Amino acid sequence: MHHLDLGLFKYMIEFTRQILLIYGGQAAIDNMDFRYNKIPKYSKLRHFPTGLHNFNRITAADYRALMKITVFVLEDLFPSTKKKLESEILQLFVNWNKMYLWSRENRFSENDLITFEV
Repeated sequence: MHHLDLGLFKYMIEFTRQILLIYGGQAAIDNMDFRYNKIPKYSKLRHFPTGLHNFNRITAADYRALMKITVFVLEDLFPSTKKKLESEILQLFVNWNKMYLWSRENRFSENDLITFEV
């Protein structure tokens, strides 16, 4: 089953927004939405002019676009006292993207499976 169909990435975004709300307040959420809005328009990259206000109406293609830009949106968004938490969340999103791209491969070597297991 496809990762996006399982809603895992949506859960990651919602979880991150909850953490931001706890540690940065509504201003951090607004800043996150503002950053999504400020991502420049490029071909094959979805633009989110209102941020994630209509999060329930996002398609699978929108999630793939979000996966590409969320790491950049979250960078330096957390309060200075929570930089370790920010670093861990950013690494989680980077690892997610690597796993997602890797899972779309047609073949896996034995080394790939060992790396995936770790």
